[in-house]
Amino acid sequence: MRHDEGWLESTDDTNLYWRRYSPEGEMRAVLLFVHGLAEHSGRYIHVMEFFAERGFDCWAVDYRCHGESPGLRVHIDRFEGFLADIEAARRLVRTENPDPPFFLIGHSQGGLLVLRNTLDRPEGLDGIIVSSPFVGLHPDAAPPAPLQVVANIVSTFLPKQMF
Repeated sequence: MRHDEGWLESTDDTNLYWRRYSPEGEMRAVLLFVHGLAEHSGRYIHVMEFFAERGFDCWAVDYRCHGESPGLRVHIDRFEGFLADIEAARRLVRTENPDPPFFLIGHSQGGLLVLRNTLDRPEGLDGIIVSSPFVGLHPDAAPPAPLQVVANIVSTFLPKQMF
């Protein structure tokens, strides 16, 4: 198995760190892992190694504000920035591997991003895999109404404040 890493530019010139684990022999398919909120690509190394040993070319990107990529940890001005990062990763992966079957794999917020990206641009994908996609909260898990009001006020006036 071979390991590579590097940097790519997202659509707004944000630099994103990527890592790759490739098989030595025949390639069965390409997998692009999309991590969850407050995670990073390093969390999936053991999974990428497992699949690379079985003939899959495995990629993962630290999208903006996560892992090795720059930005205030976990802060983003617009959700579309995450989607732009996935698009940039897809372009890089497909440039390196134009022919084999291509799958997106996302966990938690990464699952939500994979679903949204696929709805926006399904072409070029052979399938997706999502685990525990963060598509919403059960009503019983919602914070009390007064806390929601305070959170909305704080996020409006102090959007980058970390508590």
